[in-house]
Amino acid sequence: MKKKVMVGILVVLFVALAVVAVLLIGKQRKASEYQEQISLGDQYLAELDYENAEICYEKAIEIDKKRASAYVNLSMVYISQNRYEEAREILEEARETVSGQKGLELIQRQQETVEEASGGSAQGEQAGTDQDQQGESKPGDEDQSQDSEEKKPEGEQALFTQGYGWISRDGWGYLRTESGLYIFRDGEAQMTASVSGDISYGLMAVDGGVYFGQDQALKFRMDSTGEVTTIYQGSREMEPMGLTDKYLYFAEYTDEGQDGQVIHQMDRSDGSLQTFKFSDFCAHSDTAFCGERFFYSRGVADVGTSGVKEVDPVSGQTQVIAEDASGQLLAQGDVLYYVRAQEAGDYTQVAAELIRWDTASGESQVLLTGIGREIGGLLGVVGDCVYTSSIEGMMEIKGQEKRTVAPQGCAPISADETGVYYTLDQVVYRYDSRTQSSTELLRLGEREYVVGVGGGYLTYRSGDDYKRVELGS
Repeated sequence: MKKKVMVGILVVLFVALAVVAVLLIGKQRKASEYQEQISLGDQYLAELDYENAEICYEKAIEIDKKRASAYVNLSMVYISQNRYEEAREILEEARETVSGQKGLELIQRQQETVEEASGGSAQGEQAGTDQDQQGESKPGDEDQSQDSEEKKPEGEQALFTQGYGWISRDGWGYLRTESGLYIFRDGEAQMTASVSGDISYGLMAVDGGVYFGQDQALKFRMDSTGEVTTIYQGSREMEPMGLTDKYLYFAEYTDEGQDGQVIHQMDRSDGSLQTFKFSDFCAHSDTAFCGERFFYSRGVADVGTSGVKEVDPVSGQTQVIAEDASGQLLAQGDVLYYVRAQEAGDYTQVAAELIRWDTASGESQVLLTGIGREIGGLLGVVGDCVYTSSIEGMMEIKGQEKRTVAPQGCAPISADETGVYYTLDQVVYRYDSRTQSSTELLRLGEREYVVGVGGGYLTYRSGDDYKRVELGS
């Protein structure tokens, strides 16, 4: 009898353990899926792809309504587009569902950020935006539409679609859109029919032209002639990654989708090809090139699962050079900047460090410490200053010195040798590190947003037309 009782107890115990195991596995899977959506959203937001960032954060909220990060990040998407009322609404929703004191404190701080960014005018601006989307006209719209028609190439009927992936070099600018690749020369937009259609997100402007993926091929367009050459024909979507003096790197999707990419390394002298496959490399991995050295990071928000790795160009073997690093890499010559977490977990919540590593000398320096949201995203390097965009605003870090150059609620555009560009309350500013001051460049109206900066011009979209502002010295 006692044996039967003992057996019964053991059976119940095993069943209970099995149930607990299933629940734990389910919880881990849920957390992993949540972090993946946050990571993808952060990547899109850093690239100013607001549409896809919004989708990712909404999916994260569907997965776990009790965590604050997705609500806060989604509100940042709304702030960047001056959709202040929607930012308020999503944060109010968060207050009803988020659990935990830390999460609620984060929501409270973000609500204050929304109010500072909106300046109390959000409702009127949102109403105007809604009217535009519903097709209601405003004074001046007819003149703007007429100007747009006059500037369109003959036979071109489709309107310019929203563009992503702006890059520029030597006065040329390139904008990937849903309808093709737009080419800008000295700020003027023109459509090139030979590269219209399904263009890869990533563009790479070097060698006197632009590399891009199209029709399962890697292609190159020469600026001076407009000639398009197929560099490599694959069987899946292609995307350029980087260029060194010796090698051209580009990625190709596999049947595994975004989580499966092979990396092609083409010798620029003879065209020979070597292909690498890394289990932790995906469509949203960050890459950086310092001289001939190739680095990448997984690019996920759960920093306990990733690190910075270096690829040996001969063997294709990888070596970890930084454990528990976030997905952010930024290269300037032989210097690599990256963010290293001090513990595993959600990057936005854990303690982290911004590292400057001279890959030539091997010397490294901690430039900034704080939680991930305080360090934020790496924006660019100008001279000996590195710029970040965080919950505190835009920061300028020079050695051990830190300076706030733009307040909370600003939307970063770019940072290069001509300055650091951002928008705040529909005004575009340029910050000059030499004078440590910001200059107003342009006041944006409704249906206007900045496309990119380069070649001496700031290019922006106004309604269905593209316009430019000469930057000067």
